[in-house]
Amino acid sequence: MGVPASSTPCGPSVPEQPIPDDGRWLQVCLLDLLAPEGTTVTRVHLKYLIEHPDPNQLEVRLRREDMGIEQIVWERGKAFLAGEFGKASDLEVFHGVPSQGQWHLWVRDAVPGQSGQLKTASIVVEYAPVGPLPTLLSGTAGRPTSRRLLAGMIPSRTPDSDHKSAESDGVNPLSASGWQEIKRETFEGVFPNAGWTLIDASPNDGKEYLWDDDDYRRHGGYWAAWPANGGADGYDPATNPHYPPNMASWMIYGPFDLSDAKVAEVVFWLWRQIEVNYDHIFFGISPDGSTFSGWQWDGTANWQEMRYGLEGYLGDSSV
Repeated sequence: MGVPASSTPCGPSVPEQPIPDDGRWLQVCLLDLLAPEGTTVTRVHLKYLIEHPDPNQLEVRLRREDMGIEQIVWERGKAFLAGEFGKASDLEVFHGVPSQGQWHLWVRDAVPGQSGQLKTASIVVEYAPVGPLPTLLSGTAGRPTSRRLLAGMIPSRTPDSDHKSAESDGVNPLSASGWQEIKRETFEGVFPNAGWTLIDASPNDGKEYLWDDDDYRRHGGYWAAWPANGGADGYDPATNPHYPPNMASWMIYGPFDLSDAKVAEVVFWLWRQIEVNYDHIFFGISPDGSTFSGWQWDGTANWQEMRYGLEGYLGDSSV
């Protein structure tokens, strides 16, 4: 492929930079900071944003230099595999390679005369889970762990009804595919609504911080949830995006009934910026509302879709 015109330090995303208009390659280096040691790749999701008058002049490739493996994701107007211009998923050629490693995105403008820019690029790697986890359909496994709520904790609710209409909390009927949606929470309606319990499990510091909906950073629509926006001492992340020290804020939905289910899954979108090795965000599932088993994450990552199977809880009437 030749020597790149420029390259960047490795990171979870890349800054904006021009694409050479003389046929040379722009090379950017990407890292998935969440990939644990000893695991192998099962799926790769690549996203890149390019501004160019004519994308048909471009070539885009993803490489693992350490393994000598390359995949063309866009070549002069042709999309490959599960891709289209701007994104590609699965990319089977990388299945089985070590999850930890540097990913290199190569971009070339093959026709001089019109210039363009790589605005940003990011990569998310799914890897084979470590240990006896429930079925992982997609998303990022994180680190398996469990958490237990202290006995006697009283749910705290602070419904906000002055700025949004109530969101339906009924169970939707079966679809043509046989799926039944138990709960869809977009945070566009009143939150917390029926079924949610909010708990401040922090040490006795005289403060109360709870999950609540906010418009500071959202995935879709106008609202998302943030763990310190509610409660007596909650604050607006737009004025201070840092969560308080020693905070332990829980947001729990349930119980719901899987006694007649033959398959079940939970899907949510997660964005995080968390101190590595000290703090974490945890997602768990419980049969009793007390002991939760699941996964935790630290570090920084843009919006990711998390999708987990609930096979271990099929037949349970109180999840």
